[in-house]
Amino acid sequence: MKINCLLSLLVVSALLLGCNGKPASSAGDDADDHGINFKAKEGLAVPDALARHIGLKLEDVAARKVNGQLTFTAQVYGESGPVARRVTLASAWVDQSVAKLVPTGLDIVALTAGTNSLTGVVTRVVSAADTNAPVEVLLELPAGSDELRLGDFLRITASTPGKEEVAVIPHTALLRTAEGTFVYVVNGFRIKRTAVKLGSEHDGVIEVRDGLLAGDKIAVSGVPLLWLAELQSIRGGKSCCDVH
Repeated sequence: MKINCLLSLLVVSALLLGCNGKPASSAGDDADDHGINFKAKEGLAVPDALARHIGLKLEDVAARKVNGQLTFTAQVYGESGPVARRVTLASAWVDQSVAKLVPTGLDIVALTAGTNSLTGVVTRVVSAADTNAPVEVLLELPAGSDELRLGDFLRITASTPGKEEVAVIPHTALLRTAEGTFVYVVNGFRIKRTAVKLGSEHDGVIEVRDGLLAGDKIAVSGVPLLWLAELQSIRGGKSCCDVH
């Protein structure tokens, strides 16, 4: 398996760069149909034929509201209600900044010590007179679970609706390296590796807090091969193969 992966990389490496030990160049933008050309401050110039060959796909960065996720710890303290509608009661103490995002009626998911998930609801947020004091959040969960006993601790998660639209990108656009996390952004006629700071992740997309704006055009596929081409150029890789 390792040998097959190595051979695949060698074939791709040959396709990414031009002949004579350095990237091929072309009139107009320093790239032709033979290979990718790299300039440190400008990025990669990828000829159309090679872009198709490596499956390079470009898309605009979208803007949307991304739900946040809260996580806190609660403790079971009792049960309540008639037998037919018995519920388990739990309580959590959270910072006031978190309490502001937890309205009464918010659906929650509780993870038990046995790693089972139970759905529940926030029944009350007890306001505190001291603005710096923790706030108590009361929860209800289904009764009858053998895992829920008085004093048990639960890991609670809840989704909160996003308030503002933010830039979001798919997982396939990300390049994670020892130097940080990057995306390849269209820069004129080139594609430039750009550092990004990520936020929350929800519904298959990732929020970008810094480094991109909605409407920027980025590579959403073919990213690993762009990185390979850049590495070869930086490290003086040599290969020779035409794309027909």
